[in-house]
Amino acid sequence: VFREYEEDFRQAKTHPSSLGLLGPTLRGQEGETIVVTFRNMADRPYSIHPHGIAYGKQSEGAHYFDNTSLKEKEDDVVQPNCEHTYHWEVTSDVSPGMDDPTCLTHIYMSHENTVQDYNSGLIGTLLICKPGSLDELGEQVHFHQESVFLFGVFDEKNSWYQPKGHATDNHVKYTINGYTRGSLPGHLCAHTSVSLHLMGMSSDAEMFSVHMNGQVLQHDGHKVSSVGLVSGSTATAIMTAMYPGRWLLSSQTTKHLEGKCTLHFTLLKNRRYSKHWTFFIAAEEVIWDYAPNMPSYIDEDYELQYLKQGPNRIGRKYKKVVYTQYTNESFTVRAEEKQRKNEIGILGPVIRAQIRDIVFKNMASRPYSIYPHGLTMEKSQEGVTYPEGGNQSRGVQPGETHVYEWTVTEEDEPLEGDARCLTRVYHSAVDTPRDIASGLIGPLLICKSQSLNVRNLKADKEQHAMFSVFDENKSWYLDYNIRSYCDRSRVNRADQEFYKSNVMHSEFCYNLLFCGFSKSEWKRQEKSLQSRRETKFTKVIFRGYLDSTFSVPDIRGEVEEHLGILGPLIKAEVGQSIMVVFRNNANRPFSLHPKGVSYTKLAEGLVNAKVGPAAGESDCRTWAYYSGVNPERDIHTGLIGPLLVCRKGTMNNKQTDMREFTLLFMTFDESQSWYYEKNRERMERKNRRTVIDPNFKENLKFHSINGIVYSLKGLRMYTNQLVRWHLINMGSPQDFQSVHFHGQTFLYKHTKSYRQAVHPLLPGPCTSHKNSDISTLNRKPKL
Repeated sequence: VFREYEEDFRQAKTHPSSLGLLGPTLRGQEGETIVVTFRNMADRPYSIHPHGIAYGKQSEGAHYFDNTSLKEKEDDVVQPNCEHTYHWEVTSDVSPGMDDPTCLTHIYMSHENTVQDYNSGLIGTLLICKPGSLDELGEQVHFHQESVFLFGVFDEKNSWYQPKGHATDNHVKYTINGYTRGSLPGHLCAHTSVSLHLMGMSSDAEMFSVHMNGQVLQHDGHKVSSVGLVSGSTATAIMTAMYPGRWLLSSQTTKHLEGKCTLHFTLLKNRRYSKHWTFFIAAEEVIWDYAPNMPSYIDEDYELQYLKQGPNRIGRKYKKVVYTQYTNESFTVRAEEKQRKNEIGILGPVIRAQIRDIVFKNMASRPYSIYPHGLTMEKSQEGVTYPEGGNQSRGVQPGETHVYEWTVTEEDEPLEGDARCLTRVYHSAVDTPRDIASGLIGPLLICKSQSLNVRNLKADKEQHAMFSVFDENKSWYLDYNIRSYCDRSRVNRADQEFYKSNVMHSEFCYNLLFCGFSKSEWKRQEKSLQSRRETKFTKVIFRGYLDSTFSVPDIRGEVEEHLGILGPLIKAEVGQSIMVVFRNNANRPFSLHPKGVSYTKLAEGLVNAKVGPAAGESDCRTWAYYSGVNPERDIHTGLIGPLLVCRKGTMNNKQTDMREFTLLFMTFDESQSWYYEKNRERMERKNRRTVIDPNFKENLKFHSINGIVYSLKGLRMYTNQLVRWHLINMGSPQDFQSVHFHGQTFLYKHTKSYRQAVHPLLPGPCTSHKNSDISTLNRKPKL
């Protein structure tokens, strides 16, 4: 671990117990230089590499091939019992902007072997602050307290110090500051402002949903009940603690709750009351149909996998438990209209207002509760059963009634930059993963004062959409469903196909230029390092032509060299039309589908203002086009390209001092390509041992940028030149990308401008075939 010492390295400084595994928190404000003398007192080479701060090549602390001199490589690794001094500069180009919080949260870590160094424990926090925000001791002057939380997944099998004889099924640790299943040392004070610095880290793709029970956070100018992080990303949030008590800090991702990624923190107001409304809500067990109106054109494979009932398949109907609203305290008159219930599906009733009593009656066969996100509350109103060592059970027993009082305080209400009403959820929290999987979840609206008209919002129409994955294998009613709909003797719960058949992807729980295709050999590897994998494959790619006979190819120059496997860049302004004439030179049917642009079968697309950049965003919004015959397989075959939609007048004002790059972060799986069999046969002829390797299928997955691994050519720019990065993620739901440029920060414009050192590029809105997230970033390289 990283630890701080006095100047001669003889005496260690006191390390706050609340930081746990983390190294000392380093702080700097604009105009300062952070000087770190690093002595390696371990038994193997390590380094220190920071995010979010400016430095020269001699202070990078990262070991990789970069064509620098031996002198400039001294910082890359520090040998045991050796020292190196790093100089990091807090310039105006890395300090927080006008819309940023007072201090930006960044990470520093060892970068000799990133995966093994991190899993061995080498990580710490770096805070970059606005000028005048730190006192003489380096403490923040605008907050009473400061807390740092690392949501870290540590894989002990990937540690340099892997313990001998360690259980192979217990090597992954879900932690907060290196702690798990325990209490956070120290405490926070009620009625004080706290600056929260949150980090997520794992050597695998990981997503965290940071939630503090009974608290409301302020993040990026908005009130939130949780903050999302991916591996390598960070966030700064503000909290004003209201009610004392022992509260739960956790990641709300199901596997993190099951992995006990939870801690307890201790808190050692004026209420503002408005109209008092009472809701009567019951938990009721029902038989739920995931596809009540199944269309005739539904995919046969999908129907067979998820909806067809059989001896070893439950089918589309499951016993579940749902929240239902009543109008009276005797729970005899239902409140929901049939049409309204059809619109919200399995969701519980919409709860909205400034203060209310929730009278909850458990009409199910096991204990349940109600817990709201986004509200501060008294400890007695929490409704959550904590892990071992926490709260006693907060469940309401079958047949019993409990009254929850939820008060919307000023701390909970939307900010000026928020929507009129904030969308949150409420759910049962006796056993959160299993309760939600069983169906107990509903929408909660937290609105500004005077936003409500009687019990309705000031809006003509209101819609609620929950895109969810219900894992029926975790439901409390799985045994009942197997007994009722299957032949128990033929059901094998360990069968992966049976498990997958019970994972229901749903919405409300209802399932529902000249451009040619060129077939070519694609080499993924620009620079061979240590990999002996085959990197040359038959692909189909989009390529541009200069004439209608498709005989004169548009040769790519220096500006387009970086595009790699991507098709030609298509760029248009709002209001313009895009005419694409395409020819299929491949040997199977393909198409060209532009995401974000409406088009006709003649491939003429109209650029609507709705898909262009909004006020405050970058001049161009990034989209993608791809073949849409079978999008998943077509894209893995290579058919994808970038599409930029720009403001009116943007393309007439070409900036000669600006560079523009488009990067596709994607794991190409050659086993999903239409040419898998052909490529496999070629590889077998070349080396039969390759295809009989147990890891053969895994070796066909390439984590690439623009289809290239190791070294993408064409990323050339000048110091102080404005660079605009268009980032695309066309990956599976597990493909979380953390984009980082060494020694640089960048601005992400989304209504306001936010400075980042790591940009989380997530899989985007769920569709039937692919997920995508697309972002535009701006930066000026300095060193």
